[in-house]
Amino acid sequence: MAALVPFSGQLAGLPGDMGGHGSAVAGQAFSVRAYASDTRMLVPPTDNGMIVFDRSGSLTTPTKDWYLQYGKYTGCMFTVEGEGIVRIQATTSAGMFYRNSYETINGRDDPERVAEVTAWKPEKAGLGDHYGKYESVQVVDGFGLPDPDRDMTVRLTKMLGSTIDLPISADDDGDAKSFGLWTNEDYGDAVETAEDPLAATDAVFDTFEGQTITVTAYFEDGSCATQTIELHTADFKATMNDPMAFYGYGSIEVYPEIVDRSMLPNVLGDGVDEGAPFCLHSLYGVIVDENDGPHPYSLDNANEWLDAAVPYTFERRETFTSMGDAVLADQSISDPDGRVTVSVPADPLSEERYGEMCDIELSNLRIERSDRLPFGLAVEDTSDYAGFLGDFAYMNKVSDETLGYQIADDGTLTPGFSYRTVTFEATNPSDEEVPVDARTLGTFAVRDADGRCSALATRALWMTGFEAGVDSNWGAALAPHETRDLSVVYVVPDEFDEQADPLFVFSSYANDDADRVAFRIKSLL
Repeated sequence: MAALVPFSGQLAGLPGDMGGHGSAVAGQAFSVRAYASDTRMLVPPTDNGMIVFDRSGSLTTPTKDWYLQYGKYTGCMFTVEGEGIVRIQATTSAGMFYRNSYETINGRDDPERVAEVTAWKPEKAGLGDHYGKYESVQVVDGFGLPDPDRDMTVRLTKMLGSTIDLPISADDDGDAKSFGLWTNEDYGDAVETAEDPLAATDAVFDTFEGQTITVTAYFEDGSCATQTIELHTADFKATMNDPMAFYGYGSIEVYPEIVDRSMLPNVLGDGVDEGAPFCLHSLYGVIVDENDGPHPYSLDNANEWLDAAVPYTFERRETFTSMGDAVLADQSISDPDGRVTVSVPADPLSEERYGEMCDIELSNLRIERSDRLPFGLAVEDTSDYAGFLGDFAYMNKVSDETLGYQIADDGTLTPGFSYRTVTFEATNPSDEEVPVDARTLGTFAVRDADGRCSALATRALWMTGFEAGVDSNWGAALAPHETRDLSVVYVVPDEFDEQADPLFVFSSYANDDADRVAFRIKSLL
């Protein structure tokens, strides 16, 4: 987390004449000033018109796939300052603008808000009664404290779009007039290594090189002024003031001094946590044009995401996914009234018996199709509902985007899907009790001409042994020499019925590639 140090005078390593401090045209004036997003302090331009951006909370980047999906809040924020401003319009040529706001809540007065904040994750953008319109919800103070009366400060990040057109009130705080830069632009082939652990993150910032921000301020007397700021990247000197601040992210100061990165370590280098200077790659801006004209870009798509969250979309699963190269032989496939043997963990919760297996025998497989949940179950009774912690909307979002179906309040499914209850007799031939999680034993599948299997993309909603609201192991226990029916309820696409030779494949825990067995189920669909 960073706070940029205010400074004046020429920025080391840059030419001295970079432009003015603000609009130099007749009428009203305004200035664009860097804004430290964590300390929420203003940082004025330098005497030579330089705007050096903070990089709060953006020291590293996860995988490239993660970045391309979620993007990056750079922490490079600016605010528009001036007397009598009533409206701000701005356009960025790269990425989008975002804005932060802050809220203080506690478990005593705001239990529903605290619950929503605690369960929030990026994939839930667009969901929730209180924070559904935000793309990032982050506790920045008071996180994890046991006292429910203790205040929690929550930072709410709202994507706005590549163009904004927002009214400004004299009562608005600095956050309302401050905007950050977000991007998910492909940064190329940069790969982080032990020698350069920030290569990918630095490459993200390089995508802004040569891009522009155009800002127009409208004043209460009807006049306006416009500035265009060109963005560039450079390596700046920085220090870590408090390594443990902000839950271990650290409190960083970035100095107005461009450095040779080969002469200083990066933020992860030796001695940095003790105050040694390091090199931090960030953005700076130069005013390249200013006039008293209106905003030069179209406002047709302004504030595109002001009132709705940019949705996170889960990747759609393939209808069938390879189960590996192991061949399922003809002799390992039985008719529904046949009998097969699989191995399961003797005691999956015991460290002492880790790896110890027991055989169980499976026979008399049946499949029942229904339009509603069987056994009198409600959605709230399913293990899937419990797995999503009772968040029905999120459960439906995931199933819709990954598998193509939703469950209505009355339990009916999206057309083209149905419930399939798979029931089979399970026999424990041993002299000790054997726990069985029926949902993990088998899957709907098909087999190619070479005998290799592919599993159907589906979801198990309930299985024998699961009781909603009960702290169970989500499975059943077979007593010594007991035979009993075990059932699993799946959601299955109707198109699976069209397969020429559909199977229900069981895999042994001991060697699930080599020890697969299956039942032919065409006659049961």
